[in-house]
Amino acid sequence: MTARELWFTGPEEVEIRNIEIAEPKDGETEIKTLLCGISSGTESLLWHGEFPKDIDLDESIPSLRRPAEYPCPYGYNLIGTISDGEELVLAFHPHADRAVVGNDAWLALPRHWEPERAVLLPNTETALGIVHDASPRLGERIIVIGLGVVGLLCLSMLAEYSLERLIGVDVRESRRNRARKIKNTVIMDPDELAGDPIFGDADRVIEVSGNPKGLQTAVDAAGYDGRIVIGSWYGGKDVHLDLGPAFHRRRQHIISSQVSTLAPELRGRWTHERRFRSAVDWLERNGDPEWVTHSFRLEDANEAYRLIDSREDSLQIVLKP
Repeated sequence: MTARELWFTGPEEVEIRNIEIAEPKDGETEIKTLLCGISSGTESLLWHGEFPKDIDLDESIPSLRRPAEYPCPYGYNLIGTISDGEELVLAFHPHADRAVVGNDAWLALPRHWEPERAVLLPNTETALGIVHDASPRLGERIIVIGLGVVGLLCLSMLAEYSLERLIGVDVRESRRNRARKIKNTVIMDPDELAGDPIFGDADRVIEVSGNPKGLQTAVDAAGYDGRIVIGSWYGGKDVHLDLGPAFHRRRQHIISSQVSTLAPELRGRWTHERRFRSAVDWLERNGDPEWVTHSFRLEDANEAYRLIDSREDSLQIVLKP
């Protein structure tokens, strides 16, 4: 049995390879792909050759436990069907038109979901983990820097809290306009943020822009004992920060948030399964399939990655067989 799989073969270069895959054995399932979601931040690092060279692509996903070097497949957001073609699933598997995976590498989804809602689920779980790490409290002042899919999800979740002020920040006007549809928020560009009364006095700042400059803005925006949560992954990019008197005297906290693990203070009560169920429930009530803005054929993936580079109006980009 042959599958068509996407491989990164060098900087700014991908190709489709025909991969021989075995018929599923006991404990395995064949999945027919409907669409695959591109993780813009992580896959841009691979596209540009900025992925760290001294780690595996992803230690938590069996199909990605391989050195981060070309050529390599990538992807962890494959939405497809099994059995009678009606059971919708999410598979943690590289972009391909079909896959055979272990039964621990896919999760059943609500059958009534459209694939465009389902493809938002991994980012929804990521955003939920970031909000947990931020530990928001009622009446606080919170800033979200970066309004891609994860940023919009974080902003939407935080909008359900009773906060004094919730600000979303992005350099792109198109993303700011989308974010303005979210209730209980104030949306602005970075220059406007610098003049806002809570700048330098925010309780929590979430940085999900993927741009190291966004981290400096987060540090500058947080107040005394402020909590700065980094959901971005900068890969091999250089990050230069001014951690001078303001940072030092404010006793600020900078923490990383990564979806593969749970916050230590939650592990006595929360599991990955519980967080996943919560993400499904939230997406059932709140997800916006319109955040899937572009669709490309699998063989046109180069165009998808060029679109990410172009900084045109795009959010979740998907590949279809």
